[in-house]
Amino acid sequence: MFRLAILFAAAILTGATPSGDAAATRALTLADRVQLSLLVPKRVYPENALVRVTVRLKNISGHVLSISRGCLYGPVWAEVVTRRRAVSYPPALADCAPLSCPAPVWMALHPGQIVQRNVYVILRTRQIRAVTELEVGGYYYGQVAYTRLLRGRAPRVSLGTSPELHADIYPTIPVRGPLHYIEWAKCPGAGGSGPLATYNATRTWQSVRSTRLFASFGTRCGKGFEWHVAAGWVNHPVVYVDYVQR
Repeated sequence: MFRLAILFAAAILTGATPSGDAAATRALTLADRVQLSLLVPKRVYPENALVRVTVRLKNISGHVLSISRGCLYGPVWAEVVTRRRAVSYPPALADCAPLSCPAPVWMALHPGQIVQRNVYVILRTRQIRAVTELEVGGYYYGQVAYTRLLRGRAPRVSLGTSPELHADIYPTIPVRGPLHYIEWAKCPGAGGSGPLATYNATRTWQSVRSTRLFASFGTRCGKGFEWHVAAGWVNHPVVYVDYVQR
């Protein structure tokens, strides 16, 4: 599947109201067939903050378009990119467990129809863009929305093994709402032997009202067991857990 940079046939409207840190940042892209927009709730965040953004796709053509349902990220999603437009998010975790996708499944987007999703990103850089995929035309990229990043304090992590392997996530500043996390784990088999490993992974961010996360599989997998987690509260920096049983 090739990637095709979006061609602007109409206009590009971007901007952030310079009236304070709470002002929203918007990026609206008009192309010949679709309108792709991104809304970021605030302008200023701590580095590596977990942020909930809104991506909206509208068919502004006079005919039905075919868009991908998206195996991993859905029909529309957001990417955090560097100045050179290299993608730094997704994924949330490096060396993620293998996630297989079948052949692309396409869905109809009728004239005037809108697809809108709220998605989470980790602000590893200050640039965010919306993305979608059309059957004819490939990937469409929205105009970049810019944020301002400040130094922040990530949560603290404490690992424990009783009654089973877990991680306690402690906020370092006052937070609101549930703890969000995404994880993957690998169980190599009894004693670490065997050619086939068993994986368990969450494809999307999960939320819990607790500050304790329990490992998939647990330590019963034996030597070589891995557990990797990214966790945090919305609008605050995330913290990472990388556990490998030796």
